[in-house]
Amino acid sequence: MAYRVRLHKRATKALRNLPQHVRSAVKQRIDLLSEDPYRHPRLDIRNMLALRARTQTG
Repeated sequence: MAYRVRLHKRATKALRNLPQHVRSAVKQRIDLLSEDPYRHPRLDIRNMLALRARTQTG
């Protein structure tokens, strides 16, 4: 069963302002989230927070 992931308007705007390689990584995670939001080993929130920290500092 596929789930629908809806992004808030602010999230969509923020996503548009990210560098292309970061945008692609986020999109891949969103796609994985729509497949199974509960049990997917690549959807580790700590990894996403680390990605956010790297984009803010670099």
